[in-house]
Amino acid sequence: MFDSYKLKKDSVVVFLKGGRIPSWYGLSPEQQDEYSVEHISLMKSVINKYKMITLEGYKLWSPVNDWKFFWTIKFPTFEGAESWIEAEMEPPYGRYGSFNYYLARRIEHIGVNSDSKETKSRFIKDDLDHTNLEEDKTSVVVITFEMPLPGSDLLAPDEYAREGYIKNINSVTEEHKLIRLEAYRLITPQSNWHTTVIAEFPTINGANAWIDLQENPSYVRFKTRTNYLSHKWAPEYFEGWIN
Repeated sequence: MFDSYKLKKDSVVVFLKGGRIPSWYGLSPEQQDEYSVEHISLMKSVINKYKMITLEGYKLWSPVNDWKFFWTIKFPTFEGAESWIEAEMEPPYGRYGSFNYYLARRIEHIGVNSDSKETKSRFIKDDLDHTNLEEDKTSVVVITFEMPLPGSDLLAPDEYAREGYIKNINSVTEEHKLIRLEAYRLITPQSNWHTTVIAEFPTINGANAWIDLQENPSYVRFKTRTNYLSHKWAPEYFEGWIN
């Protein structure tokens, strides 16, 4: 899908596969609240110092052990990204988290109609009001981890098949009213994951159509991928951290 692209090197994106470990739930409500407020204050200081660009979380429909949330966190510099990771792991709050971090660059992809149609949310002004956060069920987000199959770079590209595939993608995005399409490439590729694609649709039908399209024979023989369904996690609340 994103064979024709260029990396946007004007920012650094932190990916986090994370959640809370079981010992968190052994704390009293008062301890949880105290640690959370302290943590929020620390993270806000990092945001203000390093001029964070975006902070977006997604709650998986089907958690994988302690991994319940996927986060995309964008800073203009590596220094900001590094400081965010260090602050997030700082005790006492950091003792109770499951943290798997990755650094990535945003992809400016070519040939796919991907302009965001998302409306700007109202953000919550009291950024310390961390209780009762909820997932946003007004849309469905597909998070895809993919990588090229070994030796696929040696195969002659089929431009006709590629053009047909892009046409089908654009047809799905128009029919199912794609809200957003973003792609990222890991700075340090993993053994089973090089690229991340985030596609948001207003309904599960759109998400399913998007996933089904990835099984197109012209694409599946070149790539391996894993898809996860999710909802945006308290988007208005976290917008308020930056605005």
